[in-house]
Amino acid sequence: MVDADREFRHQLHKVYGWYTLGVLVFIAFVAWLESRGLRREWIGGGFLLATIAVYATVGVICRTTDTHEYSASTYFISSGAGRYVLSPVVL
Repeated sequence: MVDADREFRHQLHKVYGWYTLGVLVFIAFVAWLESRGLRREWIGGGFLLATIAVYATVGVICRTTDTHEYSASTYFISSGAGRYVLSPVVL
């Protein structure tokens, strides 16, 4: 159990490290573009497209094939005897 936790933390730190490096490179790139005279409108549009691209990439990486996970209104509680389905009460 301890080795699995250590491996998970190592992988998590590695992912966050790459993400942080990517953000810093992006900021440096935008600063370079601004110093080269690129208009603010183009920089803003590029930032918007980059943000959408990051969210799309995360969505593709974290996609699921379990159709039960697509329903936001269904919650599962696991117990020792089985699995119970709960639906939220809408007033």
